[in-house]
Amino acid sequence: MITQLAFQPTTDALKLISAGEDFTVRIWDLVLNAEIAKLQGTVGRVTSFAFSPDMKTLVVGAKDSKVAFYNLLDNYKQIGDFHTSEIEGLEKETEVNAILYYSGSGDQPHLIIGGE
Repeated sequence: MITQLAFQPTTDALKLISAGEDFTVRIWDLVLNAEIAKLQGTVGRVTSFAFSPDMKTLVVGAKDSKVAFYNLLDNYKQIGDFHTSEIEGLEKETEVNAILYYSGSGDQPHLIIGGE
C-alpha cells in the first residue's frame, strides 16, 4: 500500500517519490517513465517523507520509529538516521506517522515528527 506521494521539485526532470508499506521509497522519472531508485532496508514500513528546505535532503519516517536521511544530489545515498527514542523528552520509541521539514525563522531548518 502506498502511504505518500509527492513530486520532487527539480529543474532537470519530472520526478515522483512514492513511499509504501513494502518498506521502500521509490523514485520515478516521469519523463523516462521508469523507476530510477529504490530505497529499502534502512527503515521499516514507510509512513511519510519530507524534503529539506534547500532541496538537498529527503527525510523518511517509518513505523519502526526510525528516521533516515538521503542525499538528493548524490543518487539518494543514505547520509544518516536515528530512532525516535534518541529524542530528548520521549520516554520510548514511537512510530513516525508524519514529517514536516521547514526553514523556520532563522538559518536552521526545523524537523517536526508526528507519531503515535
